[in-house]
Amino acid sequence: MPNQQSQWILSPTVQPPEWFIDAVRQHAPDLSGNYAAQLLWHRGIQDAEQLAGFINYRLYKPASPFEFGQEMERAIARLKQAQELGEQVAIWGDFDADGITSTSVLWDGLGQFFAQYLQLSYHIPNRLTDSHGLNCHGIEALANRGVKLIVTCDTGSTNIKEIEYAQALGIDVIVTDHHTLPPERPPVAAIINPRYLSPENPLFNLSGVAVAYKLVEALYQTLPDVPQEPLEDLLDLVAIGLIADLVQLSGDCRYLAQLGIEKLQRDLQKPAELRRRPGVGRLLELCRKNGDRPTDISFGIGPRINAVSRIQGDASFCVELLTSRELQRVEKLAQTTELANTRRKSLQKDVELQVDKKLDKLDLSTTGIIVLTETGWPVGVLGLVAGQVAQKTGRPAILLSVEEPETNDVGASFTDSFSEAQAQPLNLKSEINNLKLARGSARSVNQIDLYQLVLEQVNLLHRFGGHPFAAGLSLPVENIPLFTEAINQKLRLQMGKDSNLLGQQVIKADLLVKVADLGK
Repeated sequence: MPNQQSQWILSPTVQPPEWFIDAVRQHAPDLSGNYAAQLLWHRGIQDAEQLAGFINYRLYKPASPFEFGQEMERAIARLKQAQELGEQVAIWGDFDADGITSTSVLWDGLGQFFAQYLQLSYHIPNRLTDSHGLNCHGIEALANRGVKLIVTCDTGSTNIKEIEYAQALGIDVIVTDHHTLPPERPPVAAIINPRYLSPENPLFNLSGVAVAYKLVEALYQTLPDVPQEPLEDLLDLVAIGLIADLVQLSGDCRYLAQLGIEKLQRDLQKPAELRRRPGVGRLLELCRKNGDRPTDISFGIGPRINAVSRIQGDASFCVELLTSRELQRVEKLAQTTELANTRRKSLQKDVELQVDKKLDKLDLSTTGIIVLTETGWPVGVLGLVAGQVAQKTGRPAILLSVEEPETNDVGASFTDSFSEAQAQPLNLKSEINNLKLARGSARSVNQIDLYQLVLEQVNLLHRFGGHPFAAGLSLPVENIPLFTEAINQKLRLQMGKDSNLLGQQVIKADLLVKVADLGK
């Protein structure tokens, strides 16, 4: 495989005003303050209050949950109604780390207002048999149990058909999510999604767990005499979900992550029997981390939670792992999670070796988007390996696993963990059951919008969903050659004379400084 060349992109230099440089100098009197001021200004820290809150998060002023406006008010009104009427409420989560922590936040948070198990329940889709998002068979099961209100977390914004189905069964839906918005507001009781806010809003980058937290925060503020546990007890879960989901840690995201890491570390210092979340502490112990930095989550807790659904499909027990205080139970669940992660590593390594052999036979000089297929690849790890291939080659990569026809029921889906739009069936013709399908994952690099490139081949696909840099898809095996040719041709047309940039590693730099000036 040829070595990647690097392309450096330097951000335009903007000289901040002298008053801002002086303000920075007050926080770092031993420095000139110029470079630090340029960097902070470029990152959007452009007034004294923002600067103080960035330097010391205890001075940061978080946004009110009611910044979500009328949608938050509608959500709180519907939850109050459910509480007053004694209705059955179900949390509908997702199977990745953000979705699991979101569900856990609502389970503990809403559990202060609704009796857990008696009035409040939760549902996590099975990664190996269900797609992301709401599904009709799950909604029907909740209706049969008497559920009158579903509160989604980290999912649901684009599930119009499923929301309408819930309505037909007499179930209202409150959506809390951070993924792609539908063209029109869905027919829900409320939809709380930061994508409705301006990109400059400090809540804009919230992940699913932080949106769920804001809903609970609003309920705490509206009914302050009801909760028996402090709201702050949820912050460690918020930090795990935020960091594991790789959202931009700015604004409230950064603030909540800092508070959560602090809480995580304090809890770990206690004996296991006194910990608020012994399951989280045990996960940290198993991965030999102490919880004092983001990488302890991104390389420790997060991959372990994600591994459960990748290997077992059903990750529902992870909510119990993160919320239970029964030491023997969480020890068993933590060990199960650790075994799943060990198995995930082994499967991932096997696929990596097979992929490397295929790449050695591929002429990358004539390849824009890498598409590799194999029978029986474990679909749960293909997104991870596709990401590695994209980084190594500087090209988008799609890895597909060929399955046998008997597994091709339209209720099943691919098992990627993309984090934008939820998967939607595309060509659900009756004869699809008689076709052999390939399912897999796509990952992109260097600002190439792979989602749009794949979406333009919708007539060749069975199911598809994702965002510009990560997606999941399935398609009939017989369509793979045409699909591969079509997306590569589209990429060449799109890039034009810039196609020579494929294979280069793009490195973005904020400032150009002299070595002699570092530390000044």
